[in-house]
Amino acid sequence: MKKIILVTSAVCCLLFANQLQAQTTDEGEQIENAILWKITGSGGIAPSYVFATISNLCEEQKIITDGIQEAIYDSQELIFDLDKSDPEIKKALDAAKQSNSRKTLKGYFASELEFKEFNKKLMLKLGEDYANALELKPWAIADLIATKNNVCEKPFNYDDYFLTIAKDNAIPVSSLETVKEHTSLLDKLSENNEKQILLEALNTEAKPMLKLFAKQDIRSLAALKGAKPGYKENLNDYFYYRNKKLAAGLKEKISAKPVFIVIDAASAGGENGLIFALLQEGFGIEPVIR
Repeated sequence: MKKIILVTSAVCCLLFANQLQAQTTDEGEQIENAILWKITGSGGIAPSYVFATISNLCEEQKIITDGIQEAIYDSQELIFDLDKSDPEIKKALDAAKQSNSRKTLKGYFASELEFKEFNKKLMLKLGEDYANALELKPWAIADLIATKNNVCEKPFNYDDYFLTIAKDNAIPVSSLETVKEHTSLLDKLSENNEKQILLEALNTEAKPMLKLFAKQDIRSLAALKGAKPGYKENLNDYFYYRNKKLAAGLKEKISAKPVFIVIDAASAGGENGLIFALLQEGFGIEPVIR
């Protein structure tokens, strides 16, 4: 395994982002094909880890390696961007999803026919959740649609898996963001972007994302998310500036103790991702190749 070398200047960091795409292991595998990343260089403190996850997996699609288990068991804190198991956070997030606009879904469509076609697909996709969805903001409806894209007999959720380990081993759990910080950009999307997000969510299949996750290709997962029209205009805000802020907030924690950070793969990979932002904060970053 080749270790990523720490680069400190801003110009070199940009060059490194391109270099990161091309580096390979001795077996020819791209080094960014990893969902677990080790963070080092914090003054003798044991390494921390970033785990890149996706939601709505089936049991047979999960990836649990010895390295992942060792990393979480050796950590002294489990960190999510938003810990949805916290009752207060869940309550605030549920409230943030509720639409406070008089604009209905029909108002996003130029013609009656276009809306009817969309609405028919939405009803089929959401089933019994359709009526409740009408009370939500567009981005929250899109999130709900995403939960229906990979139907499983036995669903698997990484957040729940890591939370169970944390609870059983008395590992503290925390969040990187407040609900307001987490949803602020989504609430600023233009109406056109909101419509695009809804259409993209309704027409997206889970298979491409699942294939990329199986390859542990988080760069392509980030590109897949970034390629969605609804996020395009706000890509730098949503990924680069957000992850830069998250990395700065993590600096003190990582420098004090080993932590295990769980974040969506789309926010972890690529030159706008959290992993690269941690590199820019001065940490050594190394992929844990499966």
